[in-house]
Amino acid sequence: MLGQLGRKNIYFYDTVTDYDPANLVSTPGLVMMKYSPKGGEYEAPLDAGLPTRYARGKVPFDMWWGRIVIADKKGNTFNRRGLILAVANKDGGAHVDPGLDAAFAQLSRYSSLEWKFYSSNGIEKDFTNPELSSIRQITHEVLKSLRDEFRELFPIIEK
Repeated sequence: MLGQLGRKNIYFYDTVTDYDPANLVSTPGLVMMKYSPKGGEYEAPLDAGLPTRYARGKVPFDMWWGRIVIADKKGNTFNRRGLILAVANKDGGAHVDPGLDAAFAQLSRYSSLEWKFYSSNGIEKDFTNPELSSIRQITHEVLKSLRDEFRELFPIIEK
């Protein structure tokens, strides 16, 4: 859509934590992990979180779109483009494709990030669906970036 509007040349807020291929643990780069009575959940930080998340500021679209935002324990990596297109084209965004990509299936169905929550009463539960919270954060980045570029479309709402 941005290409059709001729607006891919704007800069986008990039809130992903840096990916390090030498890191032995998985990287859920756009989200935070939250512990609650329901167990562990991934959560889009929006404008919250550590200041280092926001130090990069804004970057060109191609860098933003292609930057690795998730790396799982299976060696799979995902960028914003891959997440958005997998959800839109194969996982119910536009339709559900019976041929779901194996790497995306591992991420979205089988907790391939392998983060677990252990409750005080000994219950173990996987953190699930990092792709959904990641897409929420991507949406936040896009809206915030567009608000900077098209202020007239985002009226200030007084509290």
